[in-house]
Amino acid sequence: MQRNKNKLFFGIFVCIIAAFLAFGRANPASLPTRQVILPPPLAPRKTSGVEPPYSVGWLGPHQLVVGTIQQYWYQAQSDAPWQPIPLPTDSSCLSVHYYQFTLLSDGRIGLLKECTGKPDRRWGHDFTVTLVAYDQHTHQVAQLVDQTLPDAGEFTWNPIQKRGVFTPVGIYSTLYWLTPDRVEPMPITLRKGGRSWYLPDSVTELLRYQADPKAVGSMPLPVGLARDPAWSPSGDRLVFWATLETIGQNDPFPVVPWDIYLLDPTTLTVERIVNQIRDPTYLLWSPDGQALIYISGRDWWTTQGIWRYSFAQHRSILVQAGHFSNLALSPDGNMLAATQCFDATCAQFAVWTYDIRGLVQ
Repeated sequence: MQRNKNKLFFGIFVCIIAAFLAFGRANPASLPTRQVILPPPLAPRKTSGVEPPYSVGWLGPHQLVVGTIQQYWYQAQSDAPWQPIPLPTDSSCLSVHYYQFTLLSDGRIGLLKECTGKPDRRWGHDFTVTLVAYDQHTHQVAQLVDQTLPDAGEFTWNPIQKRGVFTPVGIYSTLYWLTPDRVEPMPITLRKGGRSWYLPDSVTELLRYQADPKAVGSMPLPVGLARDPAWSPSGDRLVFWATLETIGQNDPFPVVPWDIYLLDPTTLTVERIVNQIRDPTYLLWSPDGQALIYISGRDWWTTQGIWRYSFAQHRSILVQAGHFSNLALSPDGNMLAATQCFDATCAQFAVWTYDIRGLVQ
C-alpha cells in the first residue's frame, strides 16, 4: 500500500514539473527569423577584450538601427546598404557617448548624451548627462530637459512630448519625473508583502552615501530598485520593473525576482501585474497598447528568453528562447530586433529580427 502511495505521489510530482516546464517552453515554433548582417565597422571581430553587445532600434517599420555608444547605423529598407547616422559632436566635451536610442513620437531620435570633461556638481560626477532630441534630416539637436540627469540610464518620453520618466543605473536606481525644466523623484510608494519603498528615499540614501567618505567600498542597499520605464502609446499608463527584495541586503546587485508595475501618471496609483521574474531587462509596449514585451533571465520555472504579456489574458507567452541583451519593437509592432548572446559575457553574439505577426494573442 505504501509503495503504491509513493508511486502516486511521484507521478503527481512529475506531472506538476512537466506542466511547469511545458508552460515555460510554450514557444511559437515558426517565427520567421533573419540574422542581421552588420555593417563592416560593427562586424564582430576577435579582440583581446570583450566588446559590448550592440544596441538595436528602429526608425520606421523596416528601418533597423544598430549601434554602440559612439556610432549608429541604419538600413532604409530590409537588406539595403547600411548608412551611418551622423550623431552630433560637442567641442566642449573631451568625449561624447550616446545611450538608449529611442524613436520619439515626432520622428526625432531621443538620446542620453554623456559629456566627459564637464563636472556636474549637482550630482557629484566628473561628467554630465543630458536628454536630447536629434533630427537626422536637419541635424538639429534640442535639449529636452534643461537640468542634467543623475547618471546614464533609461528614459521614456510621453507621446505628446511634454513629460518623461527616467531611471539611472547603479545601486540607487529609482524613478524620476522629467519635464522641460526639472528633474525630480517620483513620489510613489510600492508595497509587496511586508515590504514597502517610498521611491524618493533612494535619493536620500544616495546623497548620504556620497557625503560619507567611509562609505566607499561598502555600498549598503536598504532600498528597492526600479528600471526600464515605458510610456504607453496612448500616454495614459506607465510600466516599469521594480523589486523590493533588495531592501536591507548588503549585496549591491543581488539576484532577486522583479515585478512589473502599472502606473497611472495622473493619480500615481500603481498595480503589480507580473510577479517574480528573474533578472529581467527591457519593457516594451505593443503599438495597440494591449501587450508588453520583455526579456527574462534564467529561472528554474520558466525559460530564459523574450516574452509577451497580454493584458487581455493576464499571462505571458514565450516568443523566443535564448540569452538576449537588447530588444526593440518596430513602430508597427510587426518586427522584433534583438541581440542574442552566446556566452555569459556576450563576447560572442548575433543580431536577429523576428516577424511576430503570427503570435497567438
